[in-house]
Amino acid sequence: MERDGRRETLLTTWKQIAAYLGVTERTAQKWERERGLPVHRVPGGRGRVWASPSELDSWGEVASAAKAQVGKGSRARRTGVVLVGVAALLAGVVAVVRLSRSDGGEPASFQVQGGMFLVRDAEGRELWRRPLTRWWLQHSPEWGREMAWIGDVCAGPEKEILLVAVDSTEREPARLYCFDSSGAELWGFETRREVRTRDEVFRPPYMVRAFAVYPGTPRRLAVVSSHDSYFPTQAAILNGEGKVLSEYWHSGYLYAVSFADLDEDGRPELYLGGTSNAREMATLVVFDPERVAGASAEPAPYQLLGFEPGTEIVRIFFPRTCVNRAVRPRNDVMGLRWSPPSLFVEVCEGESPEEAITYRFNSRLELEDATPSDAFLRLHGRLWQSGRIDHPWSREEEESLRRVIRLAPRNS
Repeated sequence: MERDGRRETLLTTWKQIAAYLGVTERTAQKWERERGLPVHRVPGGRGRVWASPSELDSWGEVASAAKAQVGKGSRARRTGVVLVGVAALLAGVVAVVRLSRSDGGEPASFQVQGGMFLVRDAEGRELWRRPLTRWWLQHSPEWGREMAWIGDVCAGPEKEILLVAVDSTEREPARLYCFDSSGAELWGFETRREVRTRDEVFRPPYMVRAFAVYPGTPRRLAVVSSHDSYFPTQAAILNGEGKVLSEYWHSGYLYAVSFADLDEDGRPELYLGGTSNAREMATLVVFDPERVAGASAEPAPYQLLGFEPGTEIVRIFFPRTCVNRAVRPRNDVMGLRWSPPSLFVEVCEGESPEEAITYRFNSRLELEDATPSDAFLRLHGRLWQSGRIDHPWSREEEESLRRVIRLAPRNS
């Protein structure tokens, strides 16, 4: 954690917190219960805590100011109330998941404000908040719009909140958490599976990259989790209680996930977007959500062992442009948008998501057009002027974008 541009060492045990305050552990815990001492709890229910020295200092300053009111006429009798009330207000600002809701409130929206994840009801009243780590703030724009969601997950009377996050120390991998309407953790998901190719073994951690919620019933979720440092990615189908129903393994990173009924048959398909390490190309993988299993078929050394062939409806690979070959090792599907009757696939070719090609598919997943963004064309021009590519953008090059490759499972 940083304060005034300087890195701050967090206190990660009750012993450290008590020593910093100059009191016993029992006293520190009592202050946390009764006076709102800003102590954060790590999700998971294992009793792990942490505290920020700067937040403890601020709490102490407010507490001291309130305590100074003792002896000033009738205010002296209310000192304890003032102390507890002000400190509790501070606790509401810094708690990991601390309830501050009005009776009857139901989660309706969320926002990120000042490094906090805020959940509000339909009238805009804050229900609870959770501090966000630097990891979340850095990666949520890059990894798209699937970092949080509010709705009915567990088939109960109240709404739940899904959130991709890491723990407060940023030492644990990104997990998918499910909270109830009051902010209590219901479950957390991360994949712990070890997989291997002919030459290598890939052990956890895996990072949850994105998720999507099936629009029908029973409620299901699709969650993509990529290896922390290399290519395997798991696409898991979970039920509303966070249990794995089925899984598919892909030799490459997956960044985007969406359910969409593109063919309008009343049954949404599952769309996964990312990159293929074996082919060094952006890829779109499509499934029947009822049949998500196996592993992508790849040449050695990328084939993951011990799996049946993947159950993909189709795999689509997107050609790399000269821009991509000049600046990156491969292109990536970074975004999926559905606007009936079309699916838009955003393929990043440059060093920023804006330097992209947008591919439009019809309801039969036939490519209808491919449109370079203005940012992509500007980058192409700069690379040509600098000599990193040897030609200006042309009509022929734009036509080459239509050379996508389609593979059905039997041809993989």
